[in-house]
Amino acid sequence: MKRLSRWSMAIVATFVLALSLIGGLAKQALADTTPVTSETELLAAIATAPTDGSQTIVQVNTDFTITAPVQVPANKNIRLMGSGTITSAMTDPKHLFYMFKIASGGAVTLDGATIDGNDTAFAVENRGSFTLLRGVIKNGKAKPDFGNNGVVLTIGAGAKFVMAGGTIQDSTVDNALGGAVTVANGATGELRDGTIQNTTLSNQYSGSVMVRNADFTMTGGTITGGDASSISSSGGLMLYARDPKGETTTATMNGGYITNNKAVDGAGIHVYAGNPNFDDSKSKADFTFNGGSITNNVASESGGGIYVTWNGNVVMNNGIIKNNTAGIAGGGVATYDQFVGVVKGQKVPYSRVGAPWNNWPNIYRAGFTMNGGSIEQNKATSNGTNQLGDKGVGAGVYIASANVTLNAGEIINNTANDQGGAVYVASVPYVLHINNALIKDNTATVIGGGAWFCPTGVAEFHSKNGVAFFNNTANGAGDEIATVRGAGESAGATISDYMLGGASAHWTKDGAVTINLPSILGDADPAAARHTTEEVSSIVNNTDLLALESNPRHESINAAQNKAKLLIYGNTAQRGGGIGSNGTVITGEEGTQDVTVKKVWDTSANPDAVIPEKLTVYLVADGYRVDSVELSAANNWEHTFTGLPDNVTLTFEESAPTGWTAQTPEVNGNVTTLTNKADAPVTPTPTPEKPGKKRKHRTPYTGDASVVAMVAFATVGAGFVGVGAYARTRKDQ
Repeated sequence: MKRLSRWSMAIVATFVLALSLIGGLAKQALADTTPVTSETELLAAIATAPTDGSQTIVQVNTDFTITAPVQVPANKNIRLMGSGTITSAMTDPKHLFYMFKIASGGAVTLDGATIDGNDTAFAVENRGSFTLLRGVIKNGKAKPDFGNNGVVLTIGAGAKFVMAGGTIQDSTVDNALGGAVTVANGATGELRDGTIQNTTLSNQYSGSVMVRNADFTMTGGTITGGDASSISSSGGLMLYARDPKGETTTATMNGGYITNNKAVDGAGIHVYAGNPNFDDSKSKADFTFNGGSITNNVASESGGGIYVTWNGNVVMNNGIIKNNTAGIAGGGVATYDQFVGVVKGQKVPYSRVGAPWNNWPNIYRAGFTMNGGSIEQNKATSNGTNQLGDKGVGAGVYIASANVTLNAGEIINNTANDQGGAVYVASVPYVLHINNALIKDNTATVIGGGAWFCPTGVAEFHSKNGVAFFNNTANGAGDEIATVRGAGESAGATISDYMLGGASAHWTKDGAVTINLPSILGDADPAAARHTTEEVSSIVNNTDLLALESNPRHESINAAQNKAKLLIYGNTAQRGGGIGSNGTVITGEEGTQDVTVKKVWDTSANPDAVIPEKLTVYLVADGYRVDSVELSAANNWEHTFTGLPDNVTLTFEESAPTGWTAQTPEVNGNVTTLTNKADAPVTPTPTPEKPGKKRKHRTPYTGDASVVAMVAFATVGAGFVGVGAYARTRKDQ
């Protein structure tokens, strides 16, 4: 047998030493673990735990019950491990029970055991630190009570809850302001991993996760199966802030899943803050969506994915809102500032508040801003009507607010049974702002494939950072845009001739819209011609019925696509496949420029040069040909393009005709002069005549005199050469 080298022996010795150290550490760890098999032993283990904050491991491998809350004092750090179950046996009906109460400065980590509320108690009241790594919290239920409560309640400044795994399941929350997880009054909560599932909620302003006057962050994990289908709460995440002195509630979602939850409003997420009924305009609730998914949630009324009201605000930077359903409005997102109510069948301002409309959006802002992400495949059915009389509207986004702005992202493949497949603006005086958008490939089964405006709907379409409509379809009239106007309605439409990117939209008439009373929503006139070449331009505060189609050039579409940040496509509704509106829709912003092109023909080098009858000049915006004009003597070789966006660089291109050379364009302010200089005439150079007649070349033949002479001359020459060679030879000899 070969002997080990010194190097090999050293490696073996090191390995043996490492094993012995590991064994020693394992023995030390085992020595620090306290096994418990009963309530008494659990209390004793906590009582004897050190008070310096060092962790004590409590091993729960046996099932047992507890009859009273287990107190974890300040400076105690308990880690529950094992496969056993701790079950509530608390029976006093007068108290709201918690199985564990963690004092400020105390800490508990659940790492493997099970806590079973047995439908008699909630699990944890945490005023210190509670971390869920592994294990299960289930069957949490307690006596209804008013105030902040939950199966896992984290409350008070400095209190912290972290869920990095495990499961909280089968909770029952009968009380208001409660949840399977509740974070309140200055506390912080974080969901990194694990699952919160199957929470039943039967009282208002509650959720599977309930956040009030606190901060919550979700970076992973799943919230699913929450059922608040009978109340104004959330099956998923509920954000709440209401106090006349002012409260601030914040939540951020960076990842994870909120899916398959139910509610009346806000099945996935419900954002509620302030209320004029309680003289509260100071409280704020803000939700920031940076990543993750909100999917397959169902609201019987509004906001399948997200519902935001009063002083709530949502900013969507990324993530996906997909396959959610609302029975009335806002399958993806619904926003209500509650300014408009219904009294005796009439839409009127909120009657209990004297604030005028022009100040209301600053008091109750109910906002939604989309800067990225995707809202797709959501539905708005027609299972009922809301207080505004709306039904089956705004499958992607429903707007009853003046603080909604869509800047970037995708709103795609959503379906509304009635109006506004992608987006719907509910009423006067609500306002939607859209920037840098493509509205394309949407479908209306009646009128207005891209956009539809009812008699009170106002369109204000600017060219700067605005929109481009193309390839939309309406079965009846107005592939791109349809506007409906009734007697006495002053709402108008202002639509720029130019679309996003600076290209001409080339609006033409596409059928016609009629009003068939008692319906005032508008229908297609079957006798009107579709897809005509009759151009429509200079649409400014137009109060007539319109049915329009756009016909942009291919390169114009490319220019718009280059600028676009927001895509609205593939959506479907009866009216307004893309956008439906009873309120105001503003696209882009004011800011235009006019440019003039002049054509000059310079004949100084050739006074006889023929000037063409006409010449096409192309308008170029940021490198794309977006429009053209035919210049001729009829327009004095000059044209002015008006209303172009002032944030694009404009130049001109032409093709100089034969005999002319294009000169460097001369730019003076907003006037560009294009000069073509005639080429100098070319004087032809005469070809000199040669004397005599050139003989034709022919192939010689035998017997030709010239051939005989040449042969004779060659023979004589060869003789002279031979004689010379002979003479040199003799001389050498």
